[in-house]
Amino acid sequence: SLFLNPTHFFLEYKNILENYFTDKSYVISYLSTVEKIFLSYIESKSLDEKINNLLNSISSKKMLKYILIIEEELSKLEYNLNLKLWLDRFYSRLIEVYYD
Repeated sequence: SLFLNPTHFFLEYKNILENYFTDKSYVISYLSTVEKIFLSYIESKSLDEKINNLLNSISSKKMLKYILIIEEELSKLEYNLNLKLWLDRFYSRLIEVYYD
């Protein structure tokens, strides 16, 4: 599972955002999709088997925290001029939740 090494997972996630989504609109769209996946999982747990297997390892409490972080950070991203700095903060918040 990717979550066996959370630091590695989150670094990969951050690298994807940093390297492939150089425009804020792409990051916003991507994170909105991630948020919808989390919400769908919490509501029905009837997503694709691979996604379900991955998300099964995250407690509902942590998943809700991730959703809140995504929402808060998306609103900040709209006004933040430095995408790299924003990603660093976003990454650190995700890690904090994992180890909380």
